[in-house]
Amino acid sequence: MLKMVAFDIDGTLAETFPVIFEAFRKTVFDYTGKTVSDQTILATFGVNEVGMLRELAPGAPASIMDDFYQNYRDAHRVLSGPFRGVQEVLQTLREAGVRTAVVTGKEAESCEITLSALNLTSAFAPVLTGDPDHPNKAAQFQKLLTDEGLQPDELAYVGDTAGDLKNCREVGIHCYSAAWANSVKLDELKSAGADIYLMVSDLHRQLSKVLGH
Repeated sequence: MLKMVAFDIDGTLAETFPVIFEAFRKTVFDYTGKTVSDQTILATFGVNEVGMLRELAPGAPASIMDDFYQNYRDAHRVLSGPFRGVQEVLQTLREAGVRTAVVTGKEAESCEITLSALNLTSAFAPVLTGDPDHPNKAAQFQKLLTDEGLQPDELAYVGDTAGDLKNCREVGIHCYSAAWANSVKLDELKSAGADIYLMVSDLHRQLSKVLGH
C-alpha cells in the first residue's frame, strides 16, 4: 500500500525547461561571453546548479550563484503554474492519506524558487535536493525509505527520464514515468521498459485505481 509518492520537478510538475535554459544562458554569457545551447546545458544535468555552472563557466567567482538565482527568479515570471491536473493528483493523494515529497537534482534555493512560482511550496515534505558533485537521486530515495520507515512498495516516484527509472530500480521502488512535457525523451523511456503516462490525467486515473478511489 502506498504511503508516500515523491515527485521530480522539471518536466514533471511543470514545463520549466525554457526557464532553466534562459537563466543558464544569460548567466553563462554574462560571465564568459559565450552563448550555450540547450543541449550543452542539458548535458550537465544530474548534478545541481552549482555543479552545472562549474562545468559551463569554469573558474567563475562564487558570485555567479547570486546572479544565477536572480536570473532564475526573473525567468520564472513566465510560468503560469503546474501542468494541468497536477493539483488534482496531489489532492487525491492527500485525501487517501498518502504523503507527497520531492526528490530533485536541483539545488535547494533553485528548488524553492520553482516551487514558490508554482504555488506548491507547502505541498511537499520532505524536499530532498541535488548534489554539486554527483547525481544522488538513488541515495535520496534510500534516505526517504530509511528516514520515513517505509518499505519499497510503500514509496513511488513520478519522474520524466530513463535515469529516474534507473535510480528507482536501484532501490526497488516503482517509477511512474511522466511523459507529458515537451522535453520528454519518449523513445528512451520505451526502451527502458518504463511505466509511461502521456497525460497527467492518465496518471491520476492509475493512482486512483491503486488507492481504491
